[in-house]
Amino acid sequence: MSLSLVWDGRPHFFESRSKRGGAVHHNARLVKRVQSHIHLVCFEVLGAEPIHYAILKVARNADEIDALEKEAFLYENQLKSIRGKYVPEYYGIYHGEVRGSQVACMLLEYCVGERIPSDERNRKIMLAACAVHAAGLEHCDLLSGHNLIMSGKDVKIVDFGNAIPHRCHNGTPTLHPGRGGRLDGCRELMDLEAAYGVFSGNAFPEPTPFTMNPFAEGNPFHVFARRVVDMIKP
Repeated sequence: MSLSLVWDGRPHFFESRSKRGGAVHHNARLVKRVQSHIHLVCFEVLGAEPIHYAILKVARNADEIDALEKEAFLYENQLKSIRGKYVPEYYGIYHGEVRGSQVACMLLEYCVGERIPSDERNRKIMLAACAVHAAGLEHCDLLSGHNLIMSGKDVKIVDFGNAIPHRCHNGTPTLHPGRGGRLDGCRELMDLEAAYGVFSGNAFPEPTPFTMNPFAEGNPFHVFARRVVDMIKP
């Protein structure tokens, strides 16, 4: 894969080091800077229509390039099955030179959101977070909300620079008291449930010395647990 990028009115050529993308070439033109390392670009696959927009994430030094390569690895592997649905579509990472300095850039889907009711948005935040956990990752920066974006009427999660490998029992939060009165479950999903889930408006129940079956009718969390499991099942 390769990328021709018009930056400051001058063309720059970038090559992909990945063998996954085949012989695809992108032509892109920088439209505007969104943040210090994030730009909006207009791009097309050579010979294809229509022209559309994408997000260009740029790394300019060795540490940033290493971090961007690690994030690209996640998109190419753990996140591959949920790209375009719960995380943005990924168009590759490219390496080249701009003004004499080595630069790496990653192309991602440009997401434009629609307004939906807040309770529906919160529900989709939880489903997206559970899907990421089911893929084997903990994001580590979701509570702030700035990595949760709307894409149409759906929610997608972005920026996996701090993500870590994670085993999460099919992405289902274990929201029930554990032994010794300790909440025994996935901390990130439990925190998200408190902020965005079906019980976000209510305080968590007091811990008890016994373990409740999360699917039992007497457990107030069984509705949420079943809903998430039904979503995750293929």
